[in-house]
Parts: sequence; C-alpha cells; structure tokens
Amino acid sequence: MKHFLIHIFFISFFLSCSSDSEQSVSPRNTEITPVNDSNNYEFEGKWILTEYIDSIIIDKSISKHRMKELSWTAIVLDISDSLIKSYGSIMKPIDTIRNLKSDTLGILNHWGTKWQLSYNRDNSRLEAVNLDSLNEKYTFRRMTDDENKIIKIDTTDHFQIRNGLTNYFTQNIFTGKYIDILNNDTIVFHSDGSITGSRKYISFKPNIYFGTSHPFRNKDVIYLYNNDSIISYLNWKYSDRFITFTYFSRKRNEDSFDLTNKSFKYQTITAPNTGLAIKPQ
Repeated sequence: MKHFLIHIFFISFFLSCSSDSEQSVSPRNTEITPVNDSNNYEFEGKWILTEYIDSIIIDKSISKHRMKELSWTAIVLDISDSLIKSYGSIMKPIDTIRNLKSDTLGILNHWGTKWQLSYNRDNSRLEAVNLDSLNEKYTFRRMTDDENKIIKIDTTDHFQIRNGLTNYFTQNIFTGKYIDILNNDTIVFHSDGSITGSRKYISFKPNIYFGTSHPFRNKDVIYLYNNDSIISYLNWKYSDRFITFTYFSRKRNEDSFDLTNKSFKYQTITAPNTGLAIKPQ
C-alpha cells in the first residue's frame, strides 16, 4: 500500500506542475551489488528503454509515453566493466555497481523501487523486473550505431541525454518534406531544427518533457520560431499522412497553457519511416 501511494503521489505531481521552467530531483541512495574480477564484455555499451524510445517513434507522440516509471531514471543504460550508469528524464544520472557473476547484472534502486536487471538470452535484451511487483517489467535493447551517433552523453547538461534525445526525435518524428494544405507551399523540416519554405517560421524544437515542471497539460508540444525569435507553442498530432498543428494560449494570470481552436495542417511528402520501431541488433 505504501508503494502504491508513493506512485500515485508522484504521478499526480508530474501532471499538475504548472511552471515553464525545468527542474530535477536528486536520487536516493543506489543499491550496491558485489562484483568480482572476471572480464565480461558481453553487456558493455549503451542500451535503450524500448517501451519509451520505440513506442514514441511508433505512435509519433512523446507525451503518451513519458509517464512510464523507469523512463524517469533509466531511458539509457551505459554499462562498463564495473558500473551501470542510468540516464532518465527526471533524476540526475545514477550509478549502480555491476555484478559480473551471472546474467543478473545488478539491482537498480531507483526512487525507492528496486529493479532486478537481467539478460534474456532468448531475445538478446536486458529486462528490468520490479521486485515489489514481478508482473511489472521493462526491456532494453542495444543502441544502434546511428542512435549512438545522435544520443550522445552531454556532461554539460543536467540530464546529460536531453540534447541527444531532442535531436533524435527531431530527426525521427519531424524531419521531412510537407505541403501546407492552406496555401500549397512546400515546407521542409531539416534535421538541424531549421525550417525552409514557410512564410512564418524558420526553426522548430520539440518539447521532450524532461524535468518535473510542465505547463502544457501532458500534450505533445513543438516550439516554432519566427525571424524575430518569437516562440509559438503548438500541439502536434499525426493522422495518416497528415500532421495537424494546434496553437496553445497561456491562461491569464497562470503559468499554464490550453489548446485553442486555431490550427493548420501539413501533408507529408517525404518523412522519416516513423511507422516502425527500430529493430534490435
């Protein structure tokens, strides 16, 4: 019951935050797992949370999958010969001493929840099982070479994977060529976040929901910038070959936003293959 109440509290907290600033939470103590001196390189490298990254690409929606608990602390695992470093969307990176004695790599103690991290040789994936609720399980696959080039660890950033994931979603959700339904203009969203062909906007950036303060009521958000660097806040929604952008408006005397009735629509001409998850190596 205590574990359940803790989960309800934090879920309610994330959904109700109303400041546009980004905050973080410091981790609790990390579970320490004994190690030995054997050399085992089978698991070394970066692994990524499939229920987060692949689900977002399939659904073309970040907000739909940001509340999955392990994404708060472990979107990416970086495994070395003695350490498991976890990177998530809410907390600073967490270090866990790695176990080298078996396919059970260690116990991740994340925010008071213990996850047993093991290797499944049947599907070549890592599995994290909640030791308080054995039916709750997440999986990690090895990051591809292309993903490693984009999702880089940036130690100058508080969350260290935020910039890399922003670039990844920019390229895999938005980059491509579109037709503006209203005026038949050809619009191109480039992988560096620039826009060409638009009469109003010159660049864009998706909000990937890192931190704990989010004023957009758990809607997908993209920032569009004009020549004067003025930001427009819009929700995006894919449907078949079309993407609809709907404007947000700030509530009077509040730091929160509501959707308006003002929108525009693009038809995709060439866009990333976002209908399929990336296959594991």
